[in-house]
Amino acid sequence: MTEHLVTFLRTRLDEEADLARRCDGDGCCGEWSAHGNTVDFCQVELSDFHPTIALHVALHDPARVLLEVEAKRRILARHVLSPAGGAPELPRVRGGLAVRGPAAQRTRKTGPRGVNGSPAPSGIR
Repeated sequence: MTEHLVTFLRTRLDEEADLARRCDGDGCCGEWSAHGNTVDFCQVELSDFHPTIALHVALHDPARVLLEVEAKRRILARHVLSPAGGAPELPRVRGGLAVRGPAAQRTRKTGPRGVNGSPAPSGIR
């Protein structure tokens, strides 16, 4: 992942978290919820939404957004390339899958493989 992409994603997460904190005001708001065509924002209810839109709006409850931002930050931190190559906290990748623990220690380069996983004929690299 490039530094520019990481910076971009962190900036978007900071914006989401800041907006969610401002929407919660003094922090006393509970969970937003939808009831048919009405969204209960804990301090006021707004109606005349299509029920699907009401549910969508309610899912942007500030507390939920802050939890999602924190989870996204953890995911991003796990996927940012370490300046020190091969850092132990980063997963090793084998066959497109992250490998951790003892299996990561056993990961070794075996050279190109032919059909059915058999070693490729000599001279093919």
